[in-house]
Amino acid sequence: MTHRPSLVITEIQLPQMNGPELIQEIRKNDSKTPVIVFSAHIEEDFILDTIKEHINGFISKPTNNKKLAQVIDQVLSVGKHEDSVDKAKILGDSLTLNNESEKELPQDPESLMVVGIGSSVFGGLEALTALIKGLPRNNNTAYIIAQHLSPKHNTMLVELLSRESSLMFKEAEHNETLESDVFYITPPNKNVEINNNNQIVLSAPEKHSFLPKPSVNQLFISIAKYKKEKSVGIILSGTGSDGCQGMRAINAEGGITIVQEPSTAKYDGMPMASINGSVVDILIVADKIGEELVALANFPRNKVLKKHQVTPANDHISIIFALLHKIKHVDFSVYKKATIGRRIERRMVALKVTTLSEYVALIERDKQEVELLYKDILIGVTSFFRDRDAYDSAGKPSRQIS
Repeated sequence: MTHRPSLVITEIQLPQMNGPELIQEIRKNDSKTPVIVFSAHIEEDFILDTIKEHINGFISKPTNNKKLAQVIDQVLSVGKHEDSVDKAKILGDSLTLNNESEKELPQDPESLMVVGIGSSVFGGLEALTALIKGLPRNNNTAYIIAQHLSPKHNTMLVELLSRESSLMFKEAEHNETLESDVFYITPPNKNVEINNNNQIVLSAPEKHSFLPKPSVNQLFISIAKYKKEKSVGIILSGTGSDGCQGMRAINAEGGITIVQEPSTAKYDGMPMASINGSVVDILIVADKIGEELVALANFPRNKVLKKHQVTPANDHISIIFALLHKIKHVDFSVYKKATIGRRIERRMVALKVTTLSEYVALIERDKQEVELLYKDILIGVTSFFRDRDAYDSAGKPSRQIS
């Protein structure tokens, strides 16, 4: 007799909230049976964050029977061939599974997260190899690698990294449009940037420049400018300080900065320069960076920030201001609320904190987070010096009026 895998479908009813409790109870005794959540409220009040580690997928109401049947068939089909329930994950309504035959749905270019990765030949390959092993498909993320090379040295990164991952690796081409799940490798003797159309821009470095090639700073600054909160900068093993300025730019625009833990880097020059010269959001070993990128790409940022807006009347913000004043002796309550709000929101995203109350609880018990938020707020001031037009105008003599 052929055994057919069973399937549990649970529907969450609000406000009773019995769905998550039921899922927790199921998982206490059964770690293998696939569970799909079917609800119109799955993304409200961060239900998904509470239960996502215990379910195989979810479907948002309303839907049709055909779509529901398709999800069930997909989960059961995978379940027949896999021992672990984790192998059959479905990431929501996209109805995609992590296999070679899946159909990928088109992504909104504006929602594409762009990750810039800076390293050098000194330990960079080992760190890159560790990073890519933790990355899945369908993460709505494009990756651009700027690894320092001799102008006459042909990079072997495409060939070497392609052996380690099912993602696509290719040499970057001028004017090509960024696509999700693709790693773009900067060719020798070129600097790389992006433009406002999600296109790659390659240029020749200055002839007599002694700066590293390609310039990590130049790449990061362009990503920060055009992708704003959808920008991520990563610094891996390498010598020198290239990338530090670019990390500050990403920080100031609301993006996230990640640095390889220096003690695990073959050469810690670039990681230490970024740590000392910018606000680093995530300090982590290379083989865990992939998990962080997945979490950032799937973090419900819009829902979190819309639900928890920073306003003068918000008691949580008053507590944060009081802590900053007590520990750093600066009264930020007189600053523009929108500016302060963006910095607080950016820290919440970096920490995967979904409510202001959670963040307040964290900052009350962690003085290091007070320090990081303080630096984060102040780093926005440096944006004036990156505005060349404004800076140049300030240096011109004013016209005398007779």
